Amino acid sequence: MTTRQDHIVGTSGAELNLRAEPGDSIKWRETTLSLGSDYKALLYRYVSSDSQYQLIRTPEIEVVSGVYPLPKEGTEGRPEFDTQRYQDHYWRTTVKQPGKVVYHFFFQILDRHRQLKGYFQWDPFITIEDA
Repeated sequence: MTTRQDHIVGTSGAELNLRAEPGDSIKWRETTLSLGSDYKALLYRYVSSDSQYQLIRTPEIEVVSGVYPLPKEGTEGRPEFDTQRYQDHYWRTTVKQPGKVVYHFFFQILDRHRQLKGYFQWDPFITIEDA
């Protein structure tokens, strides 16, 4: 779990506490240490204690298109590249008002053959403060 240093409340670790202000956008994106080559992670469910207070908009999945640069073979030392189009996704929310959000993200890990390795959950916090 990572975020920018100036958005960490306390110290980072398994219980990441993210600092935000009303109007901020928060995006969650999953990856593995192998960056998807050996294992893939997939966030699939968000559950929050925030339903009563509505401190953030309920996160939704956003699918986006992009272009990924790939180096051309045989052009070592020269900045030549091809591009490849791809689709990606992330979860996104908008911060609405001050307070503290405790939430769970459920995710699964798959191997390179798309075989399920297990289901897990993560339960960080968002501390929302006025500017």
